[in-house]
Amino acid sequence: MSDFLLFDSITSATLPGLDSENAVAPGAVAVTGSHGGLYPATIASRHNLHAAIFNDAGIGFQNAGVVGLEELDKVHMAAAAADTYSCCIGSAEDTLQRGVISTANKAAQKAGVAPGMTVAEAAGLLQHATSPTAVLPGVTENIKFRKIDSNGARVVLIDSASLVNSSHIDQWVVTGSHGTLPGGDPQYALKAAAALAVFNDAGRGLGTNDNSRLPALAERGIAAVNVDFKSAIIGNAESSFDDGVISAVNRVAEHKGANCGTGLAHWLGTLPPPNDYSLAQFDEHWRAVDTATLVFVLDGTNVLLIRKKRGLGAGKINGPGGKLESGETPRQCAIREVQEELAITPADLHERGELRFQFADGYSIHVHVYVAHNYSGIPQETDEAVPLWFPVDEIPYGEMWEDDQIWLPQVLNRCKVNGRFIFDNDRMLVHEVEFK
Repeated sequence: MSDFLLFDSITSATLPGLDSENAVAPGAVAVTGSHGGLYPATIASRHNLHAAIFNDAGIGFQNAGVVGLEELDKVHMAAAAADTYSCCIGSAEDTLQRGVISTANKAAQKAGVAPGMTVAEAAGLLQHATSPTAVLPGVTENIKFRKIDSNGARVVLIDSASLVNSSHIDQWVVTGSHGTLPGGDPQYALKAAAALAVFNDAGRGLGTNDNSRLPALAERGIAAVNVDFKSAIIGNAESSFDDGVISAVNRVAEHKGANCGTGLAHWLGTLPPPNDYSLAQFDEHWRAVDTATLVFVLDGTNVLLIRKKRGLGAGKINGPGGKLESGETPRQCAIREVQEELAITPADLHERGELRFQFADGYSIHVHVYVAHNYSGIPQETDEAVPLWFPVDEIPYGEMWEDDQIWLPQVLNRCKVNGRFIFDNDRMLVHEVEFK
């Protein structure tokens, strides 16, 4: 049995030559705990496996649990699937020890694999199967977003739970993955602290209740449900969202009104929307409540900042600036705000980029950043600000907005910045910054 590669999830496999215990040796036979859908089959092919055994996930809606086997026949790669009621999905070891084959593609059948034989026997036969003649083309698992009309909530649709990351914290995440713990390990229930998570019950096969992600996520305070494998395509989050019918709930989801037999979309529509801390919200539809400017006046190696007396960020140190007035361009606004706050007029003004800020309370602002290499007048304290000069290498970032230390040094070094930030009050939650 040690001759076979074991992957609780085929998504954990890495390409040959990488320094990983999960690196794939070309020409090997893999026994996996993954369902036999298109994406897991594609991974197996593109990692140059000789053959592979999956879990049939109850076969399910549109035969999605084994559709990948047929796809692998196109490149003459032998593949089979174990009956989900004979072994635990998500456990390669259990699949090898107890699994019974339910489905085999044509290439596997030619090697002698047939329904009813043990996985261990089938894996041995697959070692002598004809080698694949090609690899499947790459398939990208989708990450999409849906807005629920009844409550305005935004739902993240992710075909594989392996793609969940820190940007999905506090989000509603609908996956196409099975609801059993890979390897039975609670730490793999979900990679980020989502507000809510959805999985496919994969036929509710052997070990489903004992190794479910749902109670593990309940311990983390995350509402989680499974949808029935006959109502939604496993591996397809859109199908789960559009057509999924709830088949299992954890105690947190039950407290939120989730019931077996209820349509997933209907239940989600009854809930208050989550806090949205994902940078994905900065799409073409994002619009800021206000547009504003920031100006940094340079005099040799010194930069002119202010201690803000009022408005957003009062008490913090920042550059002078403020909101655009009706009919005003960003450049006009930048000049006017410096005049009003410091009684000087900036000159030799260069735009250095744009910053977009979304706050957890719903407020948002789009900021145009400028650097002035000259000015006229003498900086004075006003009702709005106190002028403060600092050497460029001694800027007091500890008294400024948390994001400033990320981008301001580059801007003062003549780079252009494009940044997106999400804040909860004055605490930065997530950000993404690009420089040119």
